[in-house]
Amino acid sequence: MKINFEKEEESPYHPEFVAKIKRGEKAMREGKGVKVDMDNLWFPINRLLRWSKK
Repeated sequence: MKINFEKEEESPYHPEFVAKIKRGEKAMREGKGVKVDMDNLWFPINRLLRWSKK
């Protein structure tokens, strides 16, 4: 089976967005990132949602 692939030279993403993602990846490698506990992630959001319904 012969499959031909075409490589796109240009990224479909905005260059500023790509740069921001790369900065974040670099920060994580350098230990500057923040880890979020997934069990506690929704607590502040749910609290805000309850507050907004008042």
